[in-house]
Amino acid sequence: MISRKQNVCVKKEVIALIAIGFLILIAPLGSSIISFYEGDVIEQRNTIKIEVAGETANIIGEHLLYNAGDSLNSLEITLPGYPAGTKIEINDVELKNPVSIRSKDTVKITAKSSVNVKDGSLNFFPTVKFDGKGANTQTNEYTVEVLFSETGTAIQSSSIKLDDKGVENNKKIFSFGASNVYPGLINIQWISQPPNLDVSRTNNNVLAKGDKLEVEVKIKNNGGNKIENIKLTDDLLTKNFANAQPSGEFRLIDDPTDPSFRWLKIIGSLNPGEEAVFRYNAEVTSTEGLKLNALKIYSGDKFIKSVEPKVLDSKSSDIPENGEEDINRGLNQGENRISEVNEGELIAGPGRIAEEGAQLTKKESENIGNFLKDKKEKSTISNIIIAGILGIIILVSFVLYKAYKKRGENE
Repeated sequence: MISRKQNVCVKKEVIALIAIGFLILIAPLGSSIISFYEGDVIEQRNTIKIEVAGETANIIGEHLLYNAGDSLNSLEITLPGYPAGTKIEINDVELKNPVSIRSKDTVKITAKSSVNVKDGSLNFFPTVKFDGKGANTQTNEYTVEVLFSETGTAIQSSSIKLDDKGVENNKKIFSFGASNVYPGLINIQWISQPPNLDVSRTNNNVLAKGDKLEVEVKIKNNGGNKIENIKLTDDLLTKNFANAQPSGEFRLIDDPTDPSFRWLKIIGSLNPGEEAVFRYNAEVTSTEGLKLNALKIYSGDKFIKSVEPKVLDSKSSDIPENGEEDINRGLNQGENRISEVNEGELIAGPGRIAEEGAQLTKKESENIGNFLKDKKEKSTISNIIIAGILGIIILVSFVLYKAYKKRGENE
């Protein structure tokens, strides 16, 4: 017959066995929640290029993977954080899982997608999953480059710190780079702002055939950003004008209906508040329908604004009789800033140097903070769940132990 003391000991052993059983059951659960890849394949480089034109963003992500182990690795490669419909390639051919990577070998995974960004925002997660699990090592090199066809684009908020690299090849460029990091969420919002340019055109009196038309054009950057690759065009009809000067700034537009001489001026760049003045002249050959056509202003290839056409007569002069000296003076600084033009070829000015010491906006700080918080919460959720279950088991075991102990004493 079992004594009361022996009965209590047996019950304690049963509780201990139950606790051990629970631990065995939840161990696989904990490992599945953690979901970190433990193999030998690592991501050496993650390069993201985003080109935004109008309402479309074209994304190209290149992920360089390396097998650091001593044997062949076969695994499934997925990129679920990219936009839906993303095309994925391995070494420039369609990706088909599973992928086999030889020891010490490197493969390139390329993701290509196009998304609608009508609302001026983009959000995706450019990371690689190994057998459905996240990488357990940092990426050696992580770079992001964002190019906008609208050169007046400004970043409103971003989950990564994008440096302003100015304008190159008629595109506004922003970039980010870091080493030994875990690539995270790319969440960018922007706004396109047209360049704030003030342009005026003035001319002297032209009354008869043989008079010399003298035109002065002033342009000023009233905005807060440097503007590059500005183009000015003004057309003089050949039926009214000839001998346009400076000859190097004019080219013949052979239009069957209205042939003209086109004045073309390319301005490499204008800093905020900077003004430039240019002038040209032409000989009047006929006063019939004599006029100046619209002066047009472009930023790169995008039309910005125009100066209205003007009929030329004795009342059309904007320059007083004593203003001849002002016309001839001009601004040497403006003249010296012009790139050479060959047969209308446009030459962009130098790219803008990134501003140093740029600070994160409040929105950027909040985005980064939320991202880091989310990453930390995901990385610790398994530990919290396991700790909670263990706590419950210990508490239940303790309560049962006290109950059985009390009951044994009473018996």
